[in-house]
Amino acid sequence: MKKKLLATTVLCSIVSLGFAGSASQPIDMNGWYQGVTMKDVTADSLGVKKGDQVSITTPGNSNVTSSWGSMSFGDCSTEYGNTQSTTTCTVTDEHNYTTDLSFGINAHGGSAVKQSSEVVVSSASQPKSQATIEISLPQKPDNISQDIKAHVVIYQGDHKVDDISDQPWGVTYNRVVNFSGDSAAFSIHVDNIDKDTAKADPATFNLSNGGTQAVKVSYQIPKPSEKGSLEVNLQTKSATTLPKNPSYRILDDQGVSVKSGELQRGINTFEGLDASTLGKHYTLKSDSFVVDNTKYSPEQAAYDFTIKPNQTSKFNIIYDSQSIPMQSLHFNVQGLPENASSTITLTGKGQSQSINVSENKTYDLSIPQNGETWTITASRYNQYMATVTPNSIVADGSTTPTVNVNYVKSTSRWPDRAIVGYVKGYKDQWKTQPDTTTDMIKSAISHGYNVFVYAFGGQSQDNTPYLKFSDAVTNQLSAQLQAIHQADKLAILSVGGAVNTFDADLSGGQAITAGEKMGNFLADKGFDGIDFDVEHPNASATGENLLNYIDAMRTAFKAKTGSDLVLTAAPQISGWYGTGQWASGSAKFAEAMYTQDFVNKAKFDAFLVQTYNQYGGANFGGLKGYDVGFLTMSFKLLSQETRDQMSGIPANAFVVPKGTKIVLGVPDFKDSSVTNEQYIQGTCLATAMCSGVGLYNPADINKDIATGNLQQYTQYGGLMTWILNSDAYQNWHWVDGVKNSA
Repeated sequence: MKKKLLATTVLCSIVSLGFAGSASQPIDMNGWYQGVTMKDVTADSLGVKKGDQVSITTPGNSNVTSSWGSMSFGDCSTEYGNTQSTTTCTVTDEHNYTTDLSFGINAHGGSAVKQSSEVVVSSASQPKSQATIEISLPQKPDNISQDIKAHVVIYQGDHKVDDISDQPWGVTYNRVVNFSGDSAAFSIHVDNIDKDTAKADPATFNLSNGGTQAVKVSYQIPKPSEKGSLEVNLQTKSATTLPKNPSYRILDDQGVSVKSGELQRGINTFEGLDASTLGKHYTLKSDSFVVDNTKYSPEQAAYDFTIKPNQTSKFNIIYDSQSIPMQSLHFNVQGLPENASSTITLTGKGQSQSINVSENKTYDLSIPQNGETWTITASRYNQYMATVTPNSIVADGSTTPTVNVNYVKSTSRWPDRAIVGYVKGYKDQWKTQPDTTTDMIKSAISHGYNVFVYAFGGQSQDNTPYLKFSDAVTNQLSAQLQAIHQADKLAILSVGGAVNTFDADLSGGQAITAGEKMGNFLADKGFDGIDFDVEHPNASATGENLLNYIDAMRTAFKAKTGSDLVLTAAPQISGWYGTGQWASGSAKFAEAMYTQDFVNKAKFDAFLVQTYNQYGGANFGGLKGYDVGFLTMSFKLLSQETRDQMSGIPANAFVVPKGTKIVLGVPDFKDSSVTNEQYIQGTCLATAMCSGVGLYNPADINKDIATGNLQQYTQYGGLMTWILNSDAYQNWHWVDGVKNSA
């Protein structure tokens, strides 16, 4: 949920006029968003029932965005005022698992003004009506696998009234729905399955009291896309044969790689490229390379072409050769286990060279002596990570450097490159964030996610861990974790969030007790570790106390599982960095708990950095969280590998230790109805019509990472997104678009 907060104070009270009871309490209103919890406030204590209306008066230009706990609200509308606003909602659900009412407040245009706020419950009750919806499922389409079933959700307005995910194919499912008033509007959402397009007929309708509506669900196999082909004739200016086949990449008009490999001398044919009548645009890039003291280069760095249906586009790529002086390098490899293999890669401007290594000895390589800086990285072998010293050289011929490559076994199970998805464990009403199911998790795995972060768990002041999950997710959790682990992926539990769930008492010896309880809890539930999304730590969550907590948690977890605990955090990024003659400044994490000493000693596996929802909180080179280039600037300002590339960073500026991966977190969803202005202002967050404010478009993310050449760096750990469920809602558009950039 991940909100950025400011500071002021508000008194919030609930007054039940003419009903059973009332309650009030002071709260700290910390800026433009606030989660409010009213103790022991239920439908009974307020004297309302499902279908009644509730009026919530909030400070200034603000509104209620969501509700949870003892009641759920829906069909909300707000009348805004200068000193106070009133949001009117319908009670859509009464819950028996909590005695507290919670709701969220957005203060638009800044922090709320200090003043009294109250919730007033109206006396008008709505007549109750009942009707029936008949959902007819088709026989299972032949192209859908046997273990997948239809997923159908019934909504009344934005409120979910039923979720059908386990019914047999070819049956009719009858659902009796209750509503207030004489009639109500309903809609049906059906998930697509793989590439099959789902349809509900009708998808929207009104029901009157006693009425029945039949809905037919169907699936349509997409028509085969129009295809065309490409012929590329690879030639040389002389009769000399190229000493090796040059690599190539074909990129579509969104910058996504659709084909790659090596070009052969002569005619190269590429079949099955997507086409359009006007011509679908592509770009082919073929790389320069150096063998011995000769550089081989194509006449053009990129070749643009279009593909039309059932036609073949053709062009020539002509390579030229040029003798150049070479720079000799020696690589001293140590620590590589027997029968292992790894790759040492040198990356310069627009070119790269590599050495395959399989034993501990000295390897030699020559690179062009062109005065450029070359970055040196070594790939991971199983659990063996390499440190490279120095990790860059200048090819000016002044010396013959020796580069030490030392492999050390790591106990971390964190992947070298991750695609991390936060998973909705909690219950809410938004159709753009469908509830998590086992089929959704299996589909996410097939599309490329390899780390699943369940939101949210917590730990109370008496140090008892808990899951803040819906009943549906709790019931399927074991099956979901089994699917994740069978695919050799990771599942970790996130604590914290915008409405802080991490309130453990870490004072004195309590830190060890709390850590042991959480370590045992994670092991018992089947999680692989913990993620600190702690945006508002309590007073006891100081560096030393947190380190004691983490150590105790790791020890307890290892004792029960025999495995090392996975430890991540999701801090918000902040800071400033200038450009041109003002190229100076630094980046850091917004939460005060992330001191340099703490992150050095805690040894996190990865930081899942929130580059989104900035609202001016970070400005790097004039770029904000939704600008292309912000990801690269964030990484290069935080990473030890890139410090020498950034001018004017103070010697004592915050840095992420080398052993910790930097995973760049971005949102994945913006509804087509949301304008750019609404997106930048973040008004779409209140209705879940976007999942955050930052770079969400795969083409923009790919461009940012490719331009910054981030994949060459060992510390670059991939991508994280809030929230996986929104990606499922849009049929995995985001992960399919970015997986090659992780």
